[in-house]
Amino acid sequence: MPPGSSAALAEKWEREHPAWPSTAVVRRHLGGLRGLLLAAGFSAPLPIQIPFAERVETAGRLRADGVPWAEIAELLGVAVDTARRYVNAHACACGEPILARDSQLCRRCSSRNRTRWGRVFTEAEIVAAIRAWSRVEGRAPAIVDWRPADQGGHPRWERECPRFPPRSHVIRRFGSWNAALHASGMDRPRPRAWSDQEISEALVSWTAAHGFVPSSTEWDASPDRDVIASRFGGWNAALAAAGLEPRFVRRAWTDEELLEGLRRFARDHGRPPRAMDRVGSLGRYPSPALVVTRFGSWSQALLAADLEPGNPPPTTDERIVEALRAYRGRHGGSPSPSAWKAVGGLPAAETIIRHCGSWRAALTLAGLPPPAPPPRGPSDSEILAALRSYVREVGAAPTIRAWTAERRRPGVKLIRSRFGSWAAALDHAGIAQ
Repeated sequence: MPPGSSAALAEKWEREHPAWPSTAVVRRHLGGLRGLLLAAGFSAPLPIQIPFAERVETAGRLRADGVPWAEIAELLGVAVDTARRYVNAHACACGEPILARDSQLCRRCSSRNRTRWGRVFTEAEIVAAIRAWSRVEGRAPAIVDWRPADQGGHPRWERECPRFPPRSHVIRRFGSWNAALHASGMDRPRPRAWSDQEISEALVSWTAAHGFVPSSTEWDASPDRDVIASRFGGWNAALAAAGLEPRFVRRAWTDEELLEGLRRFARDHGRPPRAMDRVGSLGRYPSPALVVTRFGSWSQALLAADLEPGNPPPTTDERIVEALRAYRGRHGGSPSPSAWKAVGGLPAAETIIRHCGSWRAALTLAGLPPPAPPPRGPSDSEILAALRSYVREVGAAPTIRAWTAERRRPGVKLIRSRFGSWAAALDHAGIAQ
């Protein structure tokens, strides 16, 4: 442990002042050493304000240096659970960190992929997709498979989008999931039966692999979180049966506790909380929804807590021009509304549109050209990846007839137009004909 780190200082504190509160007590009641300084009337530095990717990289570097989880979380201004997830993150193809263990795409790439589901799937296309899934996975798809991986779905479903339609499309077309399976000539897949002992062992194994006890939203293994909760009567009950201690337990908030939670946030962060702050984690701060329900509005709750509601700076032409030009300086191009939202630009895109009348008018005001339109359809690399995936699954080069019969995406017409001919596309993919 570095001799000058906060952890070393904390150990020295507890060794030389045994009668004073321990650092664990300070963290539990005040959130950390920064909260202690603020509560004592001293000034304390604000948490580091850096982009998401840099926060993840910083968390990994600090943890490699032996810095404790609580200190990393306090430095970055996040919960301890979030700091742990930062260290276990992996990278998307675009380089953006991914916190969900089984997800292959970050939120931005995943959202871009899912826009391809805008078309309507016919019954024949859905039946063909179900049969294709059965050939690849060796079983009929379950309804929990066809949803995003960060929500517990199968990684293949999101990775090969839009080959398999969303489950909402299937249910809307056939009335129910089982009806779609029946139309495909398949029976409902029977999930594996898990004993209580096997579930407990899975929870213990997950905890040992990650270094912390999972919450229900962090659980990304089998069996499904709903199966575990229903078997034991709740997620925390399942953890207790496995000999694990839940990291937090829901509790009821009185009006005074809600107000004190708002004051605690103000002490910890040096400003009053805003309604969009995610302050409900770990029970240290109350949920904004609960506060509004109890006091009627966020502003009334802050006034009741003797806190001044924080109003954002007024939106002016100068502020909009400065923000848009700063984006161009950082990213080298004019932003679209979706790109502006993705980077968390302020003022918000809706505010800019309301103030200027349209997004194009705002860009004109800032002297910026309209953003380049996004490319239509999948990229060349995605097309070639789809062709190679076919070879891995079937063991033979795809023909136009087979590709069309299985309703593969992208379509033959798009592949021909992009590469000139079907044979040229196979040649670019390195597939022998």
